[in-house]
Amino acid sequence: MNDEILKEIEKLEELEKYEEIINIIENLQVEQLNTEIIEELARAYANIQKYEKAIEILKSIEYEGKNSVDWNYTIGYSYYYSKDYKNSEKYFLRALELNETDNDIKNALLNVYLELSAQTINESIENKDKAIEYALKSEKYIITNDDKVKVNSHLAWIYKEIEDFDTAEKFLKNTIDLGRDDIPVNSELGHCLEQLTRFEEALEYYKKAMKLGRKDQWIYSRIGYICCCLKKYEESLEANLKAYELGENNILINSELGYSLGELQRFEEAITYYLKAKELGREDRWIYFQMGWSYRHLEKYDKALELYLKAKELGDNIAWTNAEIGICYKGLGKYEEALKYYLIANSSDGLNEDKNKKIYLLSDIAYTYEIIEKPAEALKYFEQAKKAGRNDAGIYLSMAKCFEKLNKKEETLEYCLITEKFDEYKNNIQLLSRIVALYKEKGEYKKL
Repeated sequence: MNDEILKEIEKLEELEKYEEIINIIENLQVEQLNTEIIEELARAYANIQKYEKAIEILKSIEYEGKNSVDWNYTIGYSYYYSKDYKNSEKYFLRALELNETDNDIKNALLNVYLELSAQTINESIENKDKAIEYALKSEKYIITNDDKVKVNSHLAWIYKEIEDFDTAEKFLKNTIDLGRDDIPVNSELGHCLEQLTRFEEALEYYKKAMKLGRKDQWIYSRIGYICCCLKKYEESLEANLKAYELGENNILINSELGYSLGELQRFEEAITYYLKAKELGREDRWIYFQMGWSYRHLEKYDKALELYLKAKELGDNIAWTNAEIGICYKGLGKYEEALKYYLIANSSDGLNEDKNKKIYLLSDIAYTYEIIEKPAEALKYFEQAKKAGRNDAGIYLSMAKCFEKLNKKEETLEYCLITEKFDEYKNNIQLLSRIVALYKEKGEYKKL
């Protein structure tokens, strides 16, 4: 009789008619039940995702079933899908003891250890060592190449979670070598390389993820950020605008859009996005500096000055902010105030690492002294700009003019002659006329 019942259950299992199996078994007389049939009842409940009921039934025959592979596997399976992975581990290990060659049990244990690993790291990043230990335990149960891919992918995720991006990169590249070369792997690899500031490589993997079909706001925003870091502002703008169209509207993307537009000299548009970032809550010194920078390039010096001073109020002690304030005061014709901030900027060590900014600042200090008729002071800063690396016709001509105002004719002639050597001043009538006049004043007619 029991054999006939089991045959009927087997047929229904093949048809996945688990409710019918439950009805048949639950309507049997007590004397018709045995351990095997009760295990089938538990399995049917497990198959309709009633895992607690399955566990309850299996526990009722624990004494009879604890040395059975099927009993241990089914209760392990039920605990697994109840997300009780420790108990699942216990029963799957017992099932494997009873049948060491069963690949289904090995696969189950591999999944258990990956779940325990994920659960552990999600509870607390401080549990990273235990999470890695569980993940490494899963390697023992690898059978197929797909298993290798799964474990490598998981280890990559763990190391990324604990911000060990170098190790995460290694596992992600192993995953690709094993044959998994899809959107998530390329996206994650791009992100790891981005965190390692290896932007060119990161961009390569992000673009690969796009070629494979990823076209969401996340991938566009990452490409936008990377291209901005690489000073590829046109590409950054294009990607970030696409992310924006897809719904990415936060402080970061508006800030990046503003920055790229500013670098592309599209200052009015840049201000629009900076204001959006501000509306979304950005109130730091960076946003005020960038808005000031845009207004200054539009020659709206009053507005730029207001924003730069707000940046300073928020703790911006960067040397160049003082230089920008100086530029605004100069644009407003307030030369003494301009010099005050220029000299503060120049006294800072912060500009020494940026040769171009240092030369610009020293030159503008000199030009400002020229404007207020202090040629001796102007010469001092032109000389410093020259030592910093400036070597163009403009600086030599300006120095010649300063020497002339100081009535130093020898030096005036010397710097006029240096200026005349530059292509843009060769055969310049005004400069040649001045050189001729200086030679005449010296009485050196042979040099004319």
